[in-house]
Amino acid sequence: MRPDIVGMQSGRARQNRIDGVRELAGFASPGEMMCVLSRNTAAFGSNVASRDRVTNIDHLAFNVKNDSQAGIASLLRKDSAGNLVPDAVQDKYEEKLMIAAALSNTTSVRSDIFACWFVIRGYTRDDCEGLGASDPMVPSVERRFLMILDRSNITRIGDEPKVLLFQEVPM
Repeated sequence: MRPDIVGMQSGRARQNRIDGVRELAGFASPGEMMCVLSRNTAAFGSNVASRDRVTNIDHLAFNVKNDSQAGIASLLRKDSAGNLVPDAVQDKYEEKLMIAAALSNTTSVRSDIFACWFVIRGYTRDDCEGLGASDPMVPSVERRFLMILDRSNITRIGDEPKVLLFQEVPM
């Protein structure tokens, strides 16, 4: 960032040291999630290069290990037993994008109304005790629900969305 611009910035742009960051809450696009960075200025002063990467969206690319795993990473290979295993390369660029890629498939900035399907399972003590190594744990109660939420009224921390529909649906 240019030093002459820092003095002209305010709010989020100045705190995050990112030129052009919006001051409005939320994300205008899923791509803005890549700018989710926490700069620990208390610990490191104003040295952006020494920022606390653990709280940043791209920290997996800087944690000195390979975080590739099935369902998240595309660069897995099969070993001689047929198991999916990661390569030996640690902190590759793919890891920098892993969390953002997972979020971009589950977030939307196009609508304030969205649906959520979920299953609630209830287990009694009898459902869980006395099971053998290959016995499945079967719930006493299993119900599926659909909830439609409207988040258009969310403007501050603590605001809750309107529940437009809360309906049990068949399993």
